Amino acid sequence: MVAESFGRIFYRNAINVGLAVLKYSDIIKKIHQSDLIKINLQDGLITLYDPERKISIEKYPPQLLNILKSGGLISYLKKYGKYCH
Repeated sequence: MVAESFGRIFYRNAINVGLAVLKYSDIIKKIHQSDLIKINLQDGLITLYDPERKISIEKYPPQLLNILKSGGLISYLKKYGKYCH
């Protein structure tokens, strides 16, 4: 999910349930609803196609990426037993 802003609680709860959310303040000016995009949270990059162009974004911290890769916070805690920074 990509938007110009999210409420803080929604943002963190989304990650906790395994939903990747991306805040980008000028997204409406750079991406249209029909655009095909690929988002790489680890490298901090949005790739747009037709015509191809790239937008740099803030990288996700490793601990949040690990929560997402695990499928959410509960799955992460079941796998690792605790929250590791």
